[in-house]
Order: sequence, then C-alpha cells, then structure tokens
Amino acid sequence: MHKKATDVIRICAAAGLLLLTGLVAAASPFARPGPDAAAIFGVVGQQKGDVHPVTVVAINGREIVPRDTFWVEPGHYTFRVRPAIVNPRGLKAMRGRTRQASDLNIIELDVEAGKTYYLGARTTGEDRSRPYSVEVYRIVDTDH
Repeated sequence: MHKKATDVIRICAAAGLLLLTGLVAAASPFARPGPDAAAIFGVVGQQKGDVHPVTVVAINGREIVPRDTFWVEPGHYTFRVRPAIVNPRGLKAMRGRTRQASDLNIIELDVEAGKTYYLGARTTGEDRSRPYSVEVYRIVDTDH
C-alpha cells in the first residue's frame, strides 16, 4: 500500500474511534464527583438492622457494569439492583423457592445535586413473593 493511503486509513480509524468514544461518553449516565452531581451508594458499611447492600446493575433500563458507588447528574432515574442478602433475620421459614415480584429489584428515584443517596435491600420476612424491598434508607448533604 502507498504511504498516503496508509496515512488516510489511520486518520479515518482515529477519527472513528474518537467519534465512538464521544458517543459512549454522551450516553453514559455517570457524572464526575462534585457539587453538581448526586452520589449513589449501595454499600451499607456496618449492617443497619435489616438493611443489606445492593449493587446497581442497570440504570433507566440500560445494563451497566455492576457498581455500588457512583455519581449521576440530577434528575429522575430507575435503578435495577442486585441485593447481597446473607443470613437475613426473620426469613428462616422462607427457605426454598420463593416467588419474586417482577419489580422487586427496581427503585425509581429523583436525585438532587449535592446529596448522597444510600440504597439498600430491607428484609421483611412477611411475604413470600416480596422477601425484601429496595429503598433509600438515608439521604445526606454531600460535603465537597
């Protein structure tokens, strides 16, 4: 191949890669940490009663690399989570198969900039079809 043709191919490939990177970044639901973003935490730290950690696996119907901590722009979001429930109190009688409601791992949330939202799965042990509920168990102002 001629040097000019090789250079043109390289330039076109680089431009295409740059365009693709820009499209992926534009479609990303994530934001940089800061006062203009909201923090989402699925980690509990020390166990808070019957609240268990969750990992977010989809945002607004779009699957993501699972994560338990991230920042988003203010707005309305639908998060699908995967709870990490180990040895829940009150669920011993619920061993075996349990039917799960289709919306069990979904939470809709309006988030504001400058706030941290802590998500968790609270075990109830009262209903076989809903052994836990996903909820925001704490909201705090973020210190930046």
